[in-house]
Amino acid sequence: MSEYAEAVQRLRSVITFLERNSIKVPRTEFTSTIGEWLVMDQLLQQGYSPTLQSGQYDVDILLKSGDRVEVKAATWDSDFGGVYRFDRIKPEKLDHLVCVTLLDDYSEAEYFVFSDDINSLPPRNQTAFNDPERVDNQRLVRILDNPEDNDRQDMKDINDRLEEFHNAWHNLPPV
Repeated sequence: MSEYAEAVQRLRSVITFLERNSIKVPRTEFTSTIGEWLVMDQLLQQGYSPTLQSGQYDVDILLKSGDRVEVKAATWDSDFGGVYRFDRIKPEKLDHLVCVTLLDDYSEAEYFVFSDDINSLPPRNQTAFNDPERVDNQRLVRILDNPEDNDRQDMKDINDRLEEFHNAWHNLPPV
């Protein structure tokens, strides 16, 4: 077990303690951090020597090859119609994207690894800074239980192809 996997276990214990004692938990920050740590653990298990950038850097993880890995993590959002939502994906700032789906208690994770397909991910369909002259290049991914429940064809298409990205660590450069 890497120090990252151990850190996830310890943080889960802290979250459980806080929630059991009705102490407010910053879920968004914890979800992002846990996702990054779990991806670091996966990369270490596969023989990579990744560097966790996170925080103030443009990308979350840097591989020895120089490839930039962005990590997006989400828990199930039943308020948004039942979906894992991954937003603010900026293709120009990364070489690989790993979307991590987490159970609400962070006990299980699934990984979806995108590389060459990043630019073909569905666009956010909004303009930057409310300026119609500037097109926002951000992408998004929505993982649904039933892709047919979504009105957007591009979101149905990516959901129909999810299996090819599931645990697709081979999309990363060789170790």
